Amino acid sequence: MSMITLFSAFMGLYVIVRLILPSGMNWPFKLILSLFALACAEKLLLTKLVYGTMGAFMPEPVQLASGYLHSAVTILFLLLVARDALLLLTWPFRRSTGRQRKIFYGHKEKKPASGFWAFTLVLLALALSGYGMREALRVPPVREVRMQVPGLPDALNGFRIAQLSDLHIGPTFGKAWLAGGGGPHGFAQPRSHRHHRRRGGRLPVTP
Repeated sequence: MSMITLFSAFMGLYVIVRLILPSGMNWPFKLILSLFALACAEKLLLTKLVYGTMGAFMPEPVQLASGYLHSAVTILFLLLVARDALLLLTWPFRRSTGRQRKIFYGHKEKKPASGFWAFTLVLLALALSGYGMREALRVPPVREVRMQVPGLPDALNGFRIAQLSDLHIGPTFGKAWLAGGGGPHGFAQPRSHRHHRRRGGRLPVTP
């Protein structure tokens, strides 16, 4: 069992113990949510068991949905760790003021405020995961970097190199996406092609 699998299981269990089990939901619903959270956390393991790969040949809807949910659980885990760290840091001060609220969930902490903040953390994790998914699917911007090379022959003055890397070609970014340069606007194709015809250039691609 790899370290990634173990850490993913730890993330899922942490979300279950620190968020789902202390909630006021009934136990059947807690069980369903717990299994769902653990499955989302173990996305890489389940993908390998079902497809035999890391998901390169997964159908696009399955790949997008599983990636979104796995990211949401990961972000939620980080938010819960930050919240619990804050509770631990403020615990001595809360004890000195006579507040009896426990660090870890117990009967005294099951208040409407606790449920509100838990719901807020879930919504925040889903929103951040959605934003990350949007950024991953958008057409990457073209970044131009001008360089001065001492001793460069005059014949190579203005020579242009367009580097494409980490394209992750597969069901999501397929042949049509690559042929179109990443979308309707492409990777500034018309300008690059004209420039290459005039002065020449190279287009290396790094997988």
